[in-house]
Amino acid sequence: MRQAILNLEESKIREVANAGMGRGDVLPFWFGESDEGTPEAVRAAAIASLQAGETFYSHNLGLP
Repeated sequence: MRQAILNLEESKIREVANAGMGRGDVLPFWFGESDEGTPEAVRAAAIASLQAGETFYSHNLGLP
């Protein structure tokens, strides 16, 4: 592996995650991963978007 890669510093979010990993008194919100399933309405909307061919990023300001 290139030395430049080996010399990269960890991101701040990685530092936070590493500090909280394995602690029972810390909720793991650093990765944005919930412990609850995705609601049916959200899954249905995602399926409809995929079927409509909406598979690219939208404008930064969102959709009209």
